[in-house]
Amino acid sequence: MTVNPNLNANDLRWENRRSLRRKVMGTALILGPNLEARCVIRDLSSGGAKIEVPASVKLPLAFNLLLLKISSSRHVRLKWRKGDFAGVQFVLPVAPDAKPRN
Repeated sequence: MTVNPNLNANDLRWENRRSLRRKVMGTALILGPNLEARCVIRDLSSGGAKIEVPASVKLPLAFNLLLLKISSSRHVRLKWRKGDFAGVQFVLPVAPDAKPRN
């Protein structure tokens, strides 16, 4: 995942969030019940992320998000969905069986 190096204080918007988000462009894998789909992480904070995933992909209410570049996985809860974008909140630690299918 790459953090935008040109980010400055003017890019940070005051929104109804508990933590500031950083713009990123990273590939991730969504792993859920009977689901494995690629997505792009558009922004990231300590509490959650905004992801881009085709609207045709039906997201469950909770799933694991595997950040491919850093091989890190987080259990998330779907907070909102609009078209090809979704907001997720990081929740409990990831389950040990959250690995991509071969």
